[in-house]
Amino acid sequence: MRVIRQAFAALANPKLPSTMSGMSEEMPRGATTQSLQHSGKSVPESKANPLVAETAAGAPDALVETVSRWREAAERGSAEAQNNLALCHLNGAGVPKDEAAAVRWFRKAAEQGDVRAQTNLGLCYESGRGVPKDPAKAVKRFKEAAGQDYAPAQFYLGFCHARGDGVPKDYGAAGGWWRKAAEQGHAYAEYNLGICFRFGKGVPKDPAEAALWLQKAAKQGLAEAQENVGDCFQEGLGVPKNEAEAARWHLKAAKQGRATAQAKLVDHYTAGTGIAQSRLEAYKWACLASAQGLPLAAKIADLEKKLSVAQIDEGKRLAAEFKPRPTPPPGAPLSAPDFGA
Repeated sequence: MRVIRQAFAALANPKLPSTMSGMSEEMPRGATTQSLQHSGKSVPESKANPLVAETAAGAPDALVETVSRWREAAERGSAEAQNNLALCHLNGAGVPKDEAAAVRWFRKAAEQGDVRAQTNLGLCYESGRGVPKDPAKAVKRFKEAAGQDYAPAQFYLGFCHARGDGVPKDYGAAGGWWRKAAEQGHAYAEYNLGICFRFGKGVPKDPAEAALWLQKAAKQGLAEAQENVGDCFQEGLGVPKNEAEAARWHLKAAKQGRATAQAKLVDHYTAGTGIAQSRLEAYKWACLASAQGLPLAAKIADLEKKLSVAQIDEGKRLAAEFKPRPTPPPGAPLSAPDFGA
């Protein structure tokens, strides 16, 4: 199963969920990355997240000044400023990059009960950034924040249970934590919960519940969920069979650059199922999915037999000009559990 590389996001809006994910028509595979939680009030991101705003505005002097203000507030004991300053050290934003210093500031804020800092400190222990990797300590910090009903921490804690990192492997416990986060609108938790119901991991198989949670995540822009919702409509899993809806959701995921969804569009356009038949569109999407490593040489060759030279050139041009338009939920996901085949 393909696992995407892990990476820390810079700063995430605290009022929006952080994340994970995983599957297509086979068993779940995961999206991966870790999202650090930025402190701030429930106001627009440009105000809740001044570092993002000032960095985007290209004002390094203002950034340094902002970091200086955060340092002063952090030294006076502000947990919010301590978390923000830690993020600056972790990412080298306005200060030299220093992961050990980041951990020290995260710890100070975490000890004051700041849920974002507790989660961020857990992520540091999970990945070994600034501290030796220690899954048990990561779980401890996630539990502190999850116990305060913080959805990102609940999501990560569910992930630890699913993988058996720092706690015994337990899909039932994983699903329980994902449900708590999903009920708060956490898109990746919604997706994982849907996958649990789809495959009966930790819960009884329930296609209707699977489709319900997958649709919630899909509507938030999660490409994996969009593809899976398309699969549900195509196969009549938990929803009435509807080829037009299947094609619509597969197209949404394909436009975000998801290769497996692009491959499904090849079949939609070739046969005209749920969408107007177009060998040119089928060829374009086949070229795109093939470029990402999917074995579509036979389908491409078959389509080329039915297209003119001009159409083939046009299809290649369209594929070359294609720009993925990812619209994922805010935040970045931690690596997904391997559910096994």
